[in-house]
Amino acid sequence: MGAHLFDVTANQPRLKIISLMHNKLTEIDSWPAQRAQMIRSSNINLMYNRISRFKNSLDWHYDCNSAPLFYPILDLRGNNITHVNYLFQGWNSGLYASLFSTILFSVLDLISNP
Repeated sequence: MGAHLFDVTANQPRLKIISLMHNKLTEIDSWPAQRAQMIRSSNINLMYNRISRFKNSLDWHYDCNSAPLFYPILDLRGNNITHVNYLFQGWNSGLYASLFSTILFSVLDLISNP
């Protein structure tokens, strides 16, 4: 799946719900966070894949000076994520965001990961 398929440059501003559950995805780029910064109430369902890596080929970053994220939901249940910091490090979200993850996501569901 290309990194730009769902990012904001794809020009799909009305697309708020993206469900990619029960696939065999092993890594995910930073487009869910990028969409959450531009599109209010985005809901991204990535449940029951094999995600263990987070890439940032879109060069997205989040720090204290970034625009706020608009109450996104990111569902990562049932993947192979062993530590939540891998998400923050992979997406270059900075130490501040990794310490206060609720700033990034209104719901970040990581149930049923190793």
